[in-house]
Amino acid sequence: QGADPAPFPAEGTDEEKTTWRKARNVPNEPKEYLKDLSLPDGLVIGENDKPLVDDYLLTAHQMNLTPEIVKQNLWWYFKMRDGEIQKRMEKDAQDKSTTSEELRAEMGTDFKKYLGAAYGLLETAPEGVLEALTEARMTDGTKLGNHPQIVRWLSQLALEINPAATVGPGTGAGTMASVK
Repeated sequence: QGADPAPFPAEGTDEEKTTWRKARNVPNEPKEYLKDLSLPDGLVIGENDKPLVDDYLLTAHQMNLTPEIVKQNLWWYFKMRDGEIQKRMEKDAQDKSTTSEELRAEMGTDFKKYLGAAYGLLETAPEGVLEALTEARMTDGTKLGNHPQIVRWLSQLALEINPAATVGPGTGAGTMASVK
């Protein structure tokens, strides 16, 4: 009926547990799952993933999973995660394009100046703030830097702080005269 005639000796001695695991090809220690592990599709376990994988291996060992099952589970996880990352990158590209189109239609020929003013403002912020703000995500997953309302607000704020940010060169007057 597929039932294991000898269940894992949870209350047994270490020797009995080792013997049971060995008979079923289950490693004696969680770290042994990685001994000859190679994931399909060239997937590898990165440094940032190691704590998560180590936690999973501990659970897999407690469940007495075979190395083949662990390998398949890790492959599924990394493949699923990579798919989610790919979907997010595609959505980011679409959001950026949609925002650019919306703001270009609204701002016309001044689009690049306003966008430049917004990024110019963020570049004056302490180190890491530009990346933190533009890479942060809203509750729906949209990057702040790809949200039209955020970009619009940053542009307006930049122009309030520095009206000269939109003065174009070659107007025949100096920057201060153009600002006035």
